[in-house]
Amino acid sequence: MKVTIKDIAKAAGVSYQTVSKALLGKGIVKEETAEKIRKIAREKGYIPNIAARAMANRKSQLIAVFLPQIASSFYNKFIQGIENLANQYDYSILLYLFENTNIEDKLETILSYQVEGIVIFENHFSLNSLNRLQANKIPLLFVNSTDIPPDANHVAINGYYGLKLAFE
Repeated sequence: MKVTIKDIAKAAGVSYQTVSKALLGKGIVKEETAEKIRKIAREKGYIPNIAARAMANRKSQLIAVFLPQIASSFYNKFIQGIENLANQYDYSILLYLFENTNIEDKLETILSYQVEGIVIFENHFSLNSLNRLQANKIPLLFVNSTDIPPDANHVAINGYYGLKLAFE
């Protein structure tokens, strides 16, 4: 059976609000009480409900990343960088590969997860889908993409400049 913060509260003899504050490190809880709560949570194998936390905070802590493939070392390094930065801020990554999914069908899933940002490599979204994402105020970052909104955040490799430097 799944352990809840109410189970921990009962075992610790405190309110579930106190357990929540202690586990999140927010609010005022005596250090002795907070340590007791964390110990009970560890012993009982408590796993936080990220969906409940997202509802309470109105933040999903999720970033969606769309890639055409994962075999390229370029993409691997980029994903590793995104993951490292996301971890620093307690975010998680949802990874979608274009080859294995219809990205237009994934739009509902993305919106239902209430992702807080989307990184799109080599844009394959229709303009209608991009408009829908922007209407939901989801920040977008395009990487090596064409056919994107003119005011979009965009990172691209300048092949011409790279070749120029190589020949010089």
